Amino acid sequence: MEETVSLPATPSVTSKNPLSIRLSQILATSYTDNSLKDALEALTVDARFADNSPDRRRQLKGELELDVIEKHGAIIEEFGRIVNTIDKIGDTLETVSQTHHTLVSHANAANIQASRVLSSFDGLHSQTAALTTKATILTRFIDSFTMPESEVLALTSSSEPVDEAFFAAYERCKQINASCETLLTTDNQKLGLDIIERTQHHLDMASVKLHSWLQRQFRTLSLATSSSDLSNENTPSPTLLRRAIATLSAQSPALFDEALDSLSSTRQRAAIHSFMRALTEGEDGSRPIDMLAHDSLRYVGDMLAWLHQAVANEREVLDVLVGTRGGAKGDIVDAMSDLVDRNLEGVGRPLRSRTEHVLITQEDPVLIYKIASLIRFYKFMLIKALGKESVVVDNIQLLESFSLQHFSSALHGQRNTILASLDTVPVDLSPPLFLVEAVTQLRQLMVSYDASLIPAVEREEGFKSVLEDALWPYLEACESMVSQDNKIKRHEGIVFLVNCVECARRVVELYAFTQNAVHTLKEKEAQLVEELVGDTHRFFLEESGVEVLLAALHSAQPGTPLSSLLAFTTSSLATVSAQLDAFLPSALMDAHERLERLYSSRVGSGVIFRGAERFLRDFGEVESVIVGGKDGEKGGVEFPRTAWPRTRGEVTVLLGLE
Repeated sequence: MEETVSLPATPSVTSKNPLSIRLSQILATSYTDNSLKDALEALTVDARFADNSPDRRRQLKGELELDVIEKHGAIIEEFGRIVNTIDKIGDTLETVSQTHHTLVSHANAANIQASRVLSSFDGLHSQTAALTTKATILTRFIDSFTMPESEVLALTSSSEPVDEAFFAAYERCKQINASCETLLTTDNQKLGLDIIERTQHHLDMASVKLHSWLQRQFRTLSLATSSSDLSNENTPSPTLLRRAIATLSAQSPALFDEALDSLSSTRQRAAIHSFMRALTEGEDGSRPIDMLAHDSLRYVGDMLAWLHQAVANEREVLDVLVGTRGGAKGDIVDAMSDLVDRNLEGVGRPLRSRTEHVLITQEDPVLIYKIASLIRFYKFMLIKALGKESVVVDNIQLLESFSLQHFSSALHGQRNTILASLDTVPVDLSPPLFLVEAVTQLRQLMVSYDASLIPAVEREEGFKSVLEDALWPYLEACESMVSQDNKIKRHEGIVFLVNCVECARRVVELYAFTQNAVHTLKEKEAQLVEELVGDTHRFFLEESGVEVLLAALHSAQPGTPLSSLLAFTTSSLATVSAQLDAFLPSALMDAHERLERLYSSRVGSGVIFRGAERFLRDFGEVESVIVGGKDGEKGGVEFPRTAWPRTRGEVTVLLGLE
């Protein structure tokens, strides 16, 4: 803690003595004052204050004043130098100011010049940008609407091959041609028209080149019989051919058709040559087809099978060329389908001539019809492969028509021969031999027809003509036999006809496509059975004697008394009753003997049952008149049960109708 020196109090000094004031100030100053300490230290250091004698103190003021004066003089000198320096600085600043003004003038002039340069630069920059844009547009235009010379040569030069470079150049040229349409909508129509004309010229030349190339390649395909033949090194790539065909068909249909005509002519010659070689020499180690000429059915079948296989091979070759399995355009597929037909058109002539010759030499209707069915089978197979409008199918249809016509002629000849001399009805009333043979032949025809590919809805109508030639005339001949045989009894003729119809029906009903014929035969049989029932009914009436009574009853005028009818006299009734008693025990046996030659015993039993029912009904009518009277008369015959002992119940039992 700092200590403060206490000074004795001094009386207040009212005087203004400087010394007193100074002393007061000194005495009032604390020795801890820093400024005082600094002053004392300065006195201690300065040697002039080391001697504190009176003289020294008197000299001290002078020395101090001198020292102050010297210091002031040094300061003044220093300020003089400073003034000089300031003057120099002023001169320098003046020089700098003048230089600055000069530089500002130069800068203003440079600025004006720079503004002019910048203005010129902006103009040049705008021009440069415009030129750059034009250069870019020009470059893109050249890239988009022009072709390099190498591409033009690849597209149009006949010395350059047709390869990927050709098709790339073709697509490029086609793209340019299509893009020029946009130029026609602008102010550059003349340019667009010029480019279109040039690119179209290139495309036309490319089409001509492609057409020539395809014709050369098609010549190498004249001997190809399957897709495997396209894989050898002498044939072009199928992929390249497909692309060339698609390109030419789209660009120039006329040239494409001309190329197809060229291909068709070469393929036609190759197909005819291959067919003749198969006929005379054989193919792939097989025997020549002509060696089978003795077997007519197999001979025709092998020729048709060769044609069907040739269609498949031809389509396979063209499928590889066009790529129809890979989604080729529809018009190309149609063109190739038509080409298959044209390629095999020439085979139809030798095939038809040989097949017609085989048919002409045949007389057996069954064999002719089998050949016709075989032709029909392959016709449907070829329709599936080539369509109905095919020339090959037309040839097969003509061949089918010829075979059916010859079949009909053979049937007519056979029928005329058989029906020229009809025999009498067989004793056993069985179907005649010619009908049995006709039905057997018909069954063979039905088997052959059933194996064909005719649609179900057309089958019945298609076989109708066969039935008209192979069945109905023979049944009509059976009816003629009955009408011409004067010795045959009526029921025998009916039994004979029922047997004939039954014989035909059993064969005809085997197949679904003869249902109309079956229905006709059943109606005919039902009609004959109905006639047989009527004949059996008359047999019961005649043999029993009841017919006389029934005839007299029905022929009498209304109101005629029963007693006036001769048939109902006691003696007449006794005679008829005796005849009835003699007939009834053997009636059923006699009726069965009459119908025992029916094929169907079931039909015979039904006929006898229905005939007996009708007889029983007539017997009941006669009995009621005899017992009860006629037309409301009281009583009938006197002592009716004596004259007519038989009752309806007894007759029912004897005829087995219970």
